[in-house]
Amino acid sequence: DLDNQAVDFILDTGSEDNLLDPAYASTDYKVTDLKFLVGVDQKSSLARVIIVPNASLTNISLDNQEYLVTNMEMTIAKGILGSPALKQLNKFSINYRKKKIYVWAE
Repeated sequence: DLDNQAVDFILDTGSEDNLLDPAYASTDYKVTDLKFLVGVDQKSSLARVIIVPNASLTNISLDNQEYLVTNMEMTIAKGILGSPALKQLNKFSINYRKKKIYVWAE
């Protein structure tokens, strides 16, 4: 849930950053920096770093997370939750066979 709209994200435990497609990067979000991002094609591009004030995963707040704004057209997802967001989760597990993710708030 990103500002009260459901958005599909990829969970990437190896990603150093959270990523967000420009279509979901509201102009109301504060731009804090610019950062070079190397894509899967090994090309680097300059991405805006924004703060998303209102986001959640199930019932767990992911407010005020930094996201790099980058084109996500090569995937059906609108963003990637990387280690910055996943660190906020107390505990989670992925059941690949059942295609389920379990998140514990405490």
